[in-house]
Amino acid sequence: MSEARNYLKHIAVLAFPMATHGPPLLSLVRRLSASASYAKFSFFSTKESNSKLFSEEDGLENIKPYNVNDGLPENYNFAGNHDEVMDYFFKATPGNFKQAMEVAVEEVGKDFTCIISDAFLWFAADLARELHITWVPLWTSSSRSLLLVLETDLVHQKMRSIINELDPDAVNLFKSRLPKFLHIGPFVLTSPDPFTSDPHGCLEWLDKQKHESVVYISFGSVITLPPQELAELVEALKECKLPFLCLKLQYVVLHGDRLVLKDLRTRLGST
Repeated sequence: MSEARNYLKHIAVLAFPMATHGPPLLSLVRRLSASASYAKFSFFSTKESNSKLFSEEDGLENIKPYNVNDGLPENYNFAGNHDEVMDYFFKATPGNFKQAMEVAVEEVGKDFTCIISDAFLWFAADLARELHITWVPLWTSSSRSLLLVLETDLVHQKMRSIINELDPDAVNLFKSRLPKFLHIGPFVLTSPDPFTSDPHGCLEWLDKQKHESVVYISFGSVITLPPQELAELVEALKECKLPFLCLKLQYVVLHGDRLVLKDLRTRLGST
C-alpha cells in the first residue's frame, strides 16, 4: 500500500553496515532531507545497523529505514570474526538490497530517481544503470585514501615519491579526474554526535607537535593486518623518525618515540 503523500523524488540510500560507515552517510542524508522536503529517502542497511542509527524519537518524516538481509545463517553465533560476517553479507548482495528496494517502491508508490550509496557497495552502480538513474557514491574515508585507490598503478611504480607529489593537491586532482567530484567532508566535523572523549590525551599531545608533522595511522574497526605486516609498519615508523598517532582497535598508541615503538611491538606480538 502506497503512502498518502506524493513525493517528487524517491532516493534509495544504500549503506555499508560495518564499522563506522553508516553514521556519516545518514548524517549527509539528514542534511539533504532538511532542504529537500519534496524527496523521500529510503535508507537500506541491516537490521542491527539500522537499530543503532535510528530511534523512534528521530521524527524523520521523509527518511525511512528498511532492513536488508545480513546473509548470516540462522542462529549464527558471532565469535569475533568480522571478516566472516562481511563475507556472509556480500554473498547476500545485491539480492538483499533489491528485495528491500522493491518493498520501498511499493510503499512509497514511486520508483527510485537516484541511488546514493557507500562507495564500498560497488554493485550500486549496476543497480542504478539497470534503473536508468543517477548513482552518487560516497567515500566516507579521507580524500587522500581515495586518491591512492585511483592511482594504484602509479603508487606501485613510484612508492617513494607518490605521497609528496599528490598529497598537497589531492582535491584539485580529484576535480580534474572526476568532473562531478564534490568534497563535503571531513565528516568528523559534520557528524551530529562528535567524538569528544580523549582519555589518552591525544589532542593535547597533537597540539604540541609541529604543523603537518604527525603521521596518523588507522585501519578502521574491521580490518586487521597480519602480525608480519604490522611488524613491518613498526620498522617503517622507526625508520621515518616522525611523531605518529596509531589507532588500533581497542588501544591508542601515542608519542612516536622509541619507547612507544617498543610498546607497540610488544602489543603486536601479543595479538
